[in-house]
Amino acid sequence: MLDPHGRVSHETRSCTLNPGSLAYTGDAPSGSVLPGTEGNDVIAQDQEEFTANSSTASITLLSPSRNRMGLNSKHTLKALTNNHSPMDPFTPSPDLAAEQLHGIEQHTHSGAEDDVNTPTDAQVPGHANSEGQPLADNTPHSDPPSVNNEAVEDPIPWHLENRDIQITSHPNARKLIVMSHFSDYQPGLSADYNLNSVYQEPWRPFRMRTDFEIAELAQDTCMNKKQVQQLISLVKHCVSKPEIFTLIDEQDLTTTWEEARRVHIPNFVKSELTFTNPKTMEDDIKYDMMGCPLILKLIASEFARLGHAYTIEEIVQWLYPFIVILASDYEEQCIMAMIRGIRSLFPCPVCMIPAEEQSDLSKLWPLRTMAWMEKVYRETIGMSKENRNKALKAFGLRAVENVFWQFELLDVYSSLTWDRLHAYHIGLFRDHLLKEFLRVLNAQFGSAGERSMNTRLNESPCWPGLNHFSTITNFSEIADASKFEDLSKIILFAAYPLFTASNDKKAEAYRLLKLIRAYLDLDAFTALRNPSEKLVCEGEKLLQTFDGCLKNLKEVTTNPEKDWNFPKAHSHMHMFRDIHRKGATVNGNCKTFEHAHRPIRLDYQLHTNFKDVNNQIYHMNNETAATLAIRNGIEVLDKLEELKREAELNGGVAEDEHIPGYLHISLGSSSTQSCPISAVISNAPDKYKAAYQNLNQKIADHLHLAGALLGHIRSFPISRKLSEYHLICVEYKSLDDWSLKTDLVCAHSAFHKREWYDCLMYQVTDETVSFGRLLSIFSVDYNESMQHLALVIPYDLQPSVSNWAKDLDFGLTRVCQRQLANSIVIHVGSIVRAACLVPAWDCKFGDEYLLNCFLDPDIWLQSKLLRDGGLAWRA
Repeated sequence: MLDPHGRVSHETRSCTLNPGSLAYTGDAPSGSVLPGTEGNDVIAQDQEEFTANSSTASITLLSPSRNRMGLNSKHTLKALTNNHSPMDPFTPSPDLAAEQLHGIEQHTHSGAEDDVNTPTDAQVPGHANSEGQPLADNTPHSDPPSVNNEAVEDPIPWHLENRDIQITSHPNARKLIVMSHFSDYQPGLSADYNLNSVYQEPWRPFRMRTDFEIAELAQDTCMNKKQVQQLISLVKHCVSKPEIFTLIDEQDLTTTWEEARRVHIPNFVKSELTFTNPKTMEDDIKYDMMGCPLILKLIASEFARLGHAYTIEEIVQWLYPFIVILASDYEEQCIMAMIRGIRSLFPCPVCMIPAEEQSDLSKLWPLRTMAWMEKVYRETIGMSKENRNKALKAFGLRAVENVFWQFELLDVYSSLTWDRLHAYHIGLFRDHLLKEFLRVLNAQFGSAGERSMNTRLNESPCWPGLNHFSTITNFSEIADASKFEDLSKIILFAAYPLFTASNDKKAEAYRLLKLIRAYLDLDAFTALRNPSEKLVCEGEKLLQTFDGCLKNLKEVTTNPEKDWNFPKAHSHMHMFRDIHRKGATVNGNCKTFEHAHRPIRLDYQLHTNFKDVNNQIYHMNNETAATLAIRNGIEVLDKLEELKREAELNGGVAEDEHIPGYLHISLGSSSTQSCPISAVISNAPDKYKAAYQNLNQKIADHLHLAGALLGHIRSFPISRKLSEYHLICVEYKSLDDWSLKTDLVCAHSAFHKREWYDCLMYQVTDETVSFGRLLSIFSVDYNESMQHLALVIPYDLQPSVSNWAKDLDFGLTRVCQRQLANSIVIHVGSIVRAACLVPAWDCKFGDEYLLNCFLDPDIWLQSKLLRDGGLAWRA
């Protein structure tokens, strides 16, 4: 789905593929084509041919839908205009136009009493429900009856608004085009959602919430320190309030689980299978490589082998599997594609790239197709073993028939999906970029360079959800993909002063860091949940930038044995094709279920007696499913209650205070009582003492500029009392997917026993923003009006020119801090979001910082705008 600005959502989307895109497959071959593959699908690059061939240019694609979408529109669209260009992705196919028109004429507005004027071309006739389905029509589409125009009422006109969204389904779906206003399409709860309708006791059938929490914790016997501490806390809580814990003994817990399974897992039915020949049952039981029986046994019978229908309770059960996405690591993809793997002549499961060309991202290669690969396989049947092996090796295939070839409506090679987790975080970065980084660090900078890196990693600012590292060489603290992902986001800034100290662009360290920088841009692009076609085109340029950086590194590397021809150096070429066809990369990311096997393994090892395993695992799986259902309900309830709950920060408790006219800002963690400005100045932290000087005059200057201060008054009494806060909750709409995000910006002298003063981005003019460090949050009552203000140190000076060329080459945003005495007071409503500013250790004055733009998609997109002139000091 696209809006008029070209953004693509997770809904059914209609997109016109860029002919130069790596995702487009046309008829004109390009790049290196293998012998005997002429006529197969390859990449088309001719823009003129693509434009002329409009029948292949407009392609409508399907992708999984977004969860919890608030879509309230009930209007459909026959046409926005009669002058659609052939390239218009919203234009329905000609063979569907008449059918849609008939559907629009049939579906009228039943509640309209007054006559409605005939809509113009800019108005939308017709109706559809919120899911895009046409209203009930029992008339077959193949034989439409005549329409009684006298009985047809005029539809409600659709008034086009800025950023309206149009949903066009695939022609085979036979759905009408749906229009919706941008305000109706917001991730999360819909506008008319009733919060009171949320189930207030989601932990049922557990009698109290604490009952459930204890039972949930009891499922996991491999307790770490955090779990042990949690259990102790729960026990102490129960001792202080015994009435909230009602479980009596183990039997009571078992009875409650039985009720939970009955309530939350109603579709499981116990069935018995009778085997006529028990002596052959051993052949029907499947084991894994370790000799353990599989939890889900395969039915090895004549029906399974021959594909006959099997009757259960005299009802014939038909199963039509439809596979859209096959997400896995490279090894599993090789099995699903039935190719020979990493050491074969053609190791890519998606295309026919030679093994020695995998590091070259500038060439395009023919894509594998089911028809092509099956034809090659069939032609080798009947050959001798040696000749057959030789013929199949020329295509990277194994002498085994692929079971996915038997599936209808499936091309296994097209369904294989690029996976960000395995391809990037624990693939390209962990196994290659990081290892090369450590080699260069040790070889060129020695132990001094290692100590410098560790110090800078430890001094890097903290960020919510980001792991903090104290060393780069101790891999015991880097255990999973999330750790490597977080390390990649900060390693550039820690190594930047060291690897670029010589300013020699031909140095190996410099070019390796440039390659890591190009990788970070690609990784940030793949994190987008709603990439527009424009961003996809920019992503393809980023891939070519990565390719250029890799080639530059090869020219100067001191490690000629390093081979960059491996599958994960090539696989992201297919990422853009997957985005066009299957939506955002999150749809094929294995990160969400990579550890899904762990609970079953632990249950088998720790919760069973290794006898009657299936029955025990079955009950434990049901308990786990019931736990997840209850926990989800509790999390929803907690999230809603959090909006009403008092903010707690380091012992200070206060109700969140919303700012009139600035609904995106709320203040929390207020001081127990107000104090005069003089006390605020005297209690200022020593590090920022100078920034608090003349605070009363700075408040007066701000109020005067804002027009709140009377013209004849240009000062503010130092005895005026302030109400201090320590936390600002900032809500902002993400540039990526339009969802509302919340940043907590803290200013506290003793947060977890340390000073904590966050950085932020604030609006200066309608077109420019600036960065600053938050020192104090306060409100002051003046002229019967409450003013909510913040003391910040602006980072709006021009940085030193000595690093301009280097920063430009790396695409980094550098800011310079004012002197502390030049701090300013701003209105809290001008705060846009939090920001992570990393000290620029190459600045000898210590007053320059670099913006870490890789922490989330919004700040990455924001940084692109800042480099185009969005910073106040550049304007």
